Amino acid sequence: MAVEFKKGITLEEMKTMAEELLKKSNVAETIEARAEADADLDTVIAEYAKVSKQAVYNAAKNSGDPMKYAITTFWYPVIRIKEEKEEVEGKTIIKRSIDDANKQIDLGDMHKRLEGIGADTKWIYAAEKFNFYLTKRAADRVGAKINSDAFTLNEICKEIEMGKTPCSNTNLLKTLQQVVTMMLGEGYKATSHDVNYLIDVYATDAKKSKTAITLANHKTLRGYLKKVCYRILTNGRGYDVEQREIKVNSTADAPAEKPAK
Repeated sequence: MAVEFKKGITLEEMKTMAEELLKKSNVAETIEARAEADADLDTVIAEYAKVSKQAVYNAAKNSGDPMKYAITTFWYPVIRIKEEKEEVEGKTIIKRSIDDANKQIDLGDMHKRLEGIGADTKWIYAAEKFNFYLTKRAADRVGAKINSDAFTLNEICKEIEMGKTPCSNTNLLKTLQQVVTMMLGEGYKATSHDVNYLIDVYATDAKKSKTAITLANHKTLRGYLKKVCYRILTNGRGYDVEQREIKVNSTADAPAEKPAK
């Protein structure tokens, strides 16, 4: 039976639906009945994530600065099926429950859906070009080659001026600062610590293959940049943002104020 959602259904109501469907699946007497309940459950979990993400996007749009809102909020709430092993009368059984979780906001997806976020909406193309040069730098350092298809840059990326050696030791901080300024605006400063963080994550990826590496996924770099900007906006907190550090809801605190120059 296909799941139907009433107009204006809340996240709490959808979580209750998920819990009821999980119970139905757990007591199903046939494989077919369980499969049907699980399919409906997957539909509810997906709809919960869709509605939750849209609520955060709406809040970001109304915040006055969607980029900073997305970075400081960092996550949106989702639900998932949690499985735990239990010993019952000498047998191991799997106990399933509906658990609260969080999913990272994808700056690229928000940029697309809100038709542009950031102090300069071309930041996303600057990030892609930066990604290309960071990958090339990592490949050069481990003696690997970049796959030929990784050299493709679209015309907008090519128009963004970054100099001849944007990821050299002397220019890397300057290039990172260019991207950060396009994302956050003037007055937000990247540091050598941010540079070292990016070098480390790209070096780790490059070491996996010493023959040829493919251009890092642009979404992956956006995630790294989000962590760098999160550190900047929160005045020094680390890059490995823990879910427990941020309470996610549609009325999250406003983004940090622009620091004095």
